[in-house]
Amino acid sequence: FGANNNGFSLCRLPDVDGSFLECSSSPGTFNSVIITQDYKMRINEFLPDPEGNDSAVMPHGEWIELYNYGEDDVDLENFKLEDDFGHTLFISETNIIGSKILEENDYLTIYMNGKFGFLNNEDFEKIYFFDKTNSLIDSISYDGSQEGVSWAFIDDVWILSNPSKGKENPD
Repeated sequence: FGANNNGFSLCRLPDVDGSFLECSSSPGTFNSVIITQDYKMRINEFLPDPEGNDSAVMPHGEWIELYNYGEDDVDLENFKLEDDFGHTLFISETNIIGSKILEENDYLTIYMNGKFGFLNNEDFEKIYFFDKTNSLIDSISYDGSQEGVSWAFIDDVWILSNPSKGKENPD
């Protein structure tokens, strides 16, 4: 229903006789709905069990790759990844190499960079990708992994594959 500790208020929309929805805080003024954007991005590949230390610092260790298949560059400031256990990873300079701008038809790798417990190696796991308004962009789920093998989105199906971080997944 809202009030998810995400910085938004619950407001009656439209004012006075409408339903309660998440909105931008507007004390003493008219309520306004949050404008969400339809991003053309997805989780494209991830490596939950790299060879060696899973919690190694970037460019080693576990990672998740995003792909922007849209026609616009997207600033990923305040975008985040979450798992089913409530672990949150904000996309920032501390877990990427390069810019937070994900250009059209390009890839960006987010490293766990020492964060332990985000990508499960053996059991069921679900990962969510949210924008800065906490709107869900994409989610994936998987069960298990193999050391040194990534999960890749190929032909609309998730398969185990050789890692191809930063480039198109192989057929």
